[in-house]
Amino acid sequence: MSSGMLYESSKTISLAAHEEARKLNNTDYIDELQQLLKSEKDKDRKKTIIFILGKLAKNTGRHEIANILNDQLNGEKDKFTIIAILNRLEEIYKDKSVELTTIYKLSDHKNWHIRSAAYAALTNTEHETENFLIQKANATEDKGDLLYLLRSITKIGTIKAIETTVSLMKHRSRDVQESAANTTAIIMLRENFSFEEIRKRTKLKDGTIEAFKNKLDKYTI
Repeated sequence: MSSGMLYESSKTISLAAHEEARKLNNTDYIDELQQLLKSEKDKDRKKTIIFILGKLAKNTGRHEIANILNDQLNGEKDKFTIIAILNRLEEIYKDKSVELTTIYKLSDHKNWHIRSAAYAALTNTEHETENFLIQKANATEDKGDLLYLLRSITKIGTIKAIETTVSLMKHRSRDVQESAANTTAIIMLRENFSFEEIRKRTKLKDGTIEAFKNKLDKYTI
């Protein structure tokens, strides 16, 4: 890995660096990148390293990278760096060795961008996080939070989430109503409910339900 990929620009991550990072699969870089991440002070360069580590984890399946990024999350103060780490952690499978305490705490952050990224990072994991996301959805009326919570519940939700998603179909926000109906349908498809049952519960048309069925893998982690 050339230093040029990391330091080509002091202000931005170049398109070339992004493209090169997307193709990385050499795990020999992991230790070097971990040390660079710990020592780097420049925020843009740090985000470049985070991006590379995330793509390397995705390309190689090396789950220990999730721990590297999660460790960096602890004590991180810059909101853009926090969001960058959470975005990568959303993509990476997090087994039981990855401690989620910091991500749970960030789901209560005053900044909604950080909260929404934390909700997303609580998917794609061996940990049981569905109950937590359901409880968060039951406890807020905030439209933005609910839309992002529903997005995460859509990916990992089971039959136990349906009571909550159905109740949100009565929310005052039409966007939340529609998102909740879609989430309910997708969960019910995963749980092998019939089209008739899904249509009755969500009021969605068969064509919409069929479209969700055809793309069910896309909506599921």
